[in-house]
Amino acid sequence: MTSREYPHEAKELCRKLYCQYGGNPAQIEREMKKQYPGWTRRLLNDRGTGPDSRHGWITKYGFEKSLELHQQNQIASVVNDDERRYQAVVKLADHYQEKALQGDEKAVQLFIKLTEQQIELRNKLDLTTGNFETFVEDFELIVKWAKEIDTDLAKLFYKRKDEFIEMAEVHFGKSEIG
Repeated sequence: MTSREYPHEAKELCRKLYCQYGGNPAQIEREMKKQYPGWTRRLLNDRGTGPDSRHGWITKYGFEKSLELHQQNQIASVVNDDERRYQAVVKLADHYQEKALQGDEKAVQLFIKLTEQQIELRNKLDLTTGNFETFVEDFELIVKWAKEIDTDLAKLFYKRKDEFIEMAEVHFGKSEIG
């Protein structure tokens, strides 16, 4: 089969798998063959030079950019989850502050505890976000350099990005927030 014979859904599935598996051709091929038995990883890469050249799906459909955006979205979602947890504590503290101002004694104690928790979470979020953001910037720079050195090396970093993120969360205390 040529790439023209595959429906749009096949190309989008392949894009999704490319992002999910960080460009690993063996994993992509295994999954693609489940729905498209004749599909081969050779469709991913450019072939030939000059007038006989053919763009592979990575180039033709912008898979590298999709992978980059996917990685950025994953990293942003980790930070956004922590920020949402902090905002939830702020809302609860505001709610109990109003009740406390109306004379509710139980609300006073809850407000004090929530305010303490809010301060602690804000401090951790600020500290963690700064360090985590630094990690993200450094990681992106390393991947950029790796791409200039060897695209397979860059793909390896992308393939293992979830493990890097998990390790950074533990190292910078992301899992302790919320």
